[in-house]
Parts: sequence; C-alpha cells; structure tokens
Amino acid sequence: MRYQPSRTIRAVSAFLLASGLAATLAAQSKPAATQPDLTGLWDGAPGGNTRDLARYMKSQNQTIPFTPAGADRYKKVDMAKNPNGYCLPPGPSRALTGPSPFMIVQHKDVISFNFENHGVYRVIYLDGRPHPADIADYPQFMGHSTGKWQGDTLVVDTVGINDRTWLDS
Repeated sequence: MRYQPSRTIRAVSAFLLASGLAATLAAQSKPAATQPDLTGLWDGAPGGNTRDLARYMKSQNQTIPFTPAGADRYKKVDMAKNPNGYCLPPGPSRALTGPSPFMIVQHKDVISFNFENHGVYRVIYLDGRPHPADIADYPQFMGHSTGKWQGDTLVVDTVGINDRTWLDS
C-alpha cells in the first residue's frame, strides 16, 4: 500500500517549496538600487494597534477618504458578519494591518505578499500591464493590483475587490 500524505502535509510542503523558489527568484532579480527592497518578514502596520485602520487614521488627525457608498457601508458595519469569523480571507489593507505576519518577496516585475492569515497571497504587477478588462465580472478578495515606483514610493492601484471583503476591522 502506498503512503498518502495528508492534505495539510501536502499544503505545507507546497508552501515551503513555493517560499524557497520565491526567495531564490528574489535573490536572482533584485529591484533597482533606487527602489527599496521590501523582501522579508513583516508583522503588521506601524503605530501600535493599527488593526482598526479608521480609528488609527482618526487618531493621527487624518481624514478617511470615503466615497459616499463607502461612508454609508462603514456606518452600517455589523461585526457579526465579519468575514474572518467565517474563515474568509481579509482584504488587501486588512491583511497588512492584522495581527498575523506576512512575507514580501520582491522581483523587478512583481511583488508578492504572502499572508499567514488564511494562507492567501496578493500579487502586485510592476511590468506595466493593465488590469484585466473583465475584472469586474470576477472580483476577488485581494482584487487585482498593478503598481509603479515613484522614486522610493510604491504606488499601487487595486480594482476588482469583491463586496464580501472588509478593508478594515
């Protein structure tokens, strides 16, 4: 009888293999010297308790740039419907400010955010490609992201985030 590894072992093995491959690729193709190298293990956003990004921005006297629809949705948040409570992935900003660490692997044409929380990832394409024309037909928890460097600042444009995603706690 042939040994059949469990799904967990296969998933962990696949993740370790992908992580090793990503680290090797990152080492072979470093970003330009003018751009910061974000590669490494990260643990949430700066500023102490930033899990509630809206509260953090208010504490820094920053205005939250809501659209009218976003402001209305924010007022009607029902914590009983928190997607994480249903084992659904966090959104792109929530994954960065949450309590779980994540790894960034940077290549000259792409940056990958690999999140421990729910084992999800986010890819930011830096090669000048446009967003898919049909992204609105297939929205995702992390959306679709393209980016470009402006000096040492990474500017990211994300579209196609599904309506089950929370961007904040």
